[in-house]
Amino acid sequence: PCITKEDVRKNFKEIATTLTQKNDGSKDAFSRSFVVHSSGSTGEPMRFLYGENALAIVEANFVRLSNLGGKNRIRWKDFPIQNIHAASVGTGYASSLLLTSGLAKYHAQCILLKASDPLDKWVETIGHMQPNYISGYPSCVAILLDLQKKGLICLHPLKVITGGEPLRSNLKSELEDVFQADIIDFYGCCESLLIGAGSSWYAGMYLFDDMNYTETDADGHLIVTPFYNPTFPLIRYRLDDLVQGFSRSFNGPLSFTHIDRIVGRDEDIV
Repeated sequence: PCITKEDVRKNFKEIATTLTQKNDGSKDAFSRSFVVHSSGSTGEPMRFLYGENALAIVEANFVRLSNLGGKNRIRWKDFPIQNIHAASVGTGYASSLLLTSGLAKYHAQCILLKASDPLDKWVETIGHMQPNYISGYPSCVAILLDLQKKGLICLHPLKVITGGEPLRSNLKSELEDVFQADIIDFYGCCESLLIGAGSSWYAGMYLFDDMNYTETDADGHLIVTPFYNPTFPLIRYRLDDLVQGFSRSFNGPLSFTHIDRIVGRDEDIV
């Protein structure tokens, strides 16, 4: 049977495989693992755990994402990576965890632009940095696009990676045109930090079958079983995301499971 958010909420300690008690017995602790929480936009925030090895696997896949196609290749001379990340930034957010606890170990230079900061501070923070990556929420990356069009910044990234919100086709086209970059629509969530990706060089979105086993139910909800995170094993977890065009035999450049698009979430489909 599928498991749901409510199942995880009620059985969090039973699912976690790294749960230990502090010496004073006052509070639970999680050995060599990281807590990721949802934003709570669809209800009460949810917690999930990731081990160090799981983070390493996800980080390695960012390199794979960068070189699956497109017109700009990431080469050895582009390391260490320089990245500008624009999003809601806070402790426990998946993107913040990957940037601060993940990519930092590879000596990546990353500037964090907080959505709550004024735009003058964004321009000041960017300064003379010339990143080969821009990442963040589409709505925040769109602000960087506007600053570029106004001449307030001058960036020439090789890749623009967005996630956390739907990436509209008109914004994707404009990002590609203005930045002359490959656009990657990253699909991940707290339950599985990497599920798949869309891009500017193929239609729809591929789900990485070597990271998760994916299915859909009768209503089109995506069901995931992550392979890479034994710290917090989820088996047939039903997401709120509704997908369209789920296919294991799509005729395209990659051999992974393919979907046409993410329709939305059942809480906000109206």
